Amino acid sequence: MYSDKIKLFPIINTNIDLSNVEINYVSHNFPALGQLNYGYHQYLPQLYTNYNILINKYIEENKNFFWIVSPYEITPLQNIDDPQKSNILIDTINNYLEYDKSISSLFLQMWEMLFSYKNFKLDIINYYIKASQNDIISIENAIKKYNNKINKSKVSSKNDKYNLCIYHNVFPNNNNMTLNETYNFKQFYKGFLELIANLDDDGSMIIRIEDIFTKPSIKFLILCNYLFDAISIYKPNYSRLVDNEKFLICSKFKLKEYNKISFKLNKNFNKIDVNEYIIDIFPDVIIDKNFENNIKYINSILSGIVYVEKNKVMTYIKSENYYGADYDNYCKQQEISVNNFLSIFFPMNNDDFKQSHQIISKNLEQTITYINNYNQNGIVNF
Repeated sequence: MYSDKIKLFPIINTNIDLSNVEINYVSHNFPALGQLNYGYHQYLPQLYTNYNILINKYIEENKNFFWIVSPYEITPLQNIDDPQKSNILIDTINNYLEYDKSISSLFLQMWEMLFSYKNFKLDIINYYIKASQNDIISIENAIKKYNNKINKSKVSSKNDKYNLCIYHNVFPNNNNMTLNETYNFKQFYKGFLELIANLDDDGSMIIRIEDIFTKPSIKFLILCNYLFDAISIYKPNYSRLVDNEKFLICSKFKLKEYNKISFKLNKNFNKIDVNEYIIDIFPDVIIDKNFENNIKYINSILSGIVYVEKNKVMTYIKSENYYGADYDNYCKQQEISVNNFLSIFFPMNNDDFKQSHQIISKNLEQTITYINNYNQNGIVNF
């Protein structure tokens, strides 16, 4: 089942030398739209609209019964129904980390990515986080606990340059899935330019992203591809499957390459009309077909999961049978998912640790095979 898979998707290297390309931004008063060749489908905006209309009234009334459908929840519904019931997830993690603070979904997302992504191992010396204050606390706690437990080393957030930068901005949602991506891109990109100026050579970045269906988003990935040795997209387990949230993980920053283009990146960005949207970056760069297929595959998988999960939630709400057989089945799935998550990402000994990374490596190898197959025959497997 896809909910229990490790959703780590490597992005191929384009080998495009941006130092030899005119650094320019194309802007317009009409926003860029999602494109079919990047995995966008016309059914998605209507689904998002129908879903938001249905659940918003329940969220406003603080009625969250429908999250029983979600396989990964910090506080499963059965714990809300029965406050005396032990929360296996929280209890196990608190004991494992000797931790007495509250655990958020963002804490678990960061822990999972740090644990899964081998390029971060023994590599966090000093870090910088660009996020809201509450999110900074969750991210910082995850980094410190990860380093204490796994890396056995201390970290610092006080420096002029950092070897890990985390960019976690949640932008306003105007309930228009078609336009959200372009509306928020300029602000998102500005934050990225500010942050990457503080990254040390060979450092890494974790960037929260949402939809990547438009040309500016794809060109942004090409920019990251140029500036880093390797980039991947990761959808952590405790990022709800109904959400389009995901993370771009970039490792081994190439400061020398950045210095070649940094001046023009920033100078030309500041020339963009404040009332216009960015609709292209590096217009002279032609997107390689394999790179395009790579992105289309990732979007097809992740947007397909969003489509299925949003429909599950809507079907459950409309059924008005909230404590029947479906409830029992979803409770069992949550228990299975929690135990699976704990066994992989919170191993109890060295043998378990090795087994966890074997599982992660096997998942990654299988995903690479699926991406290669998609390039060859267009068949989507996951």
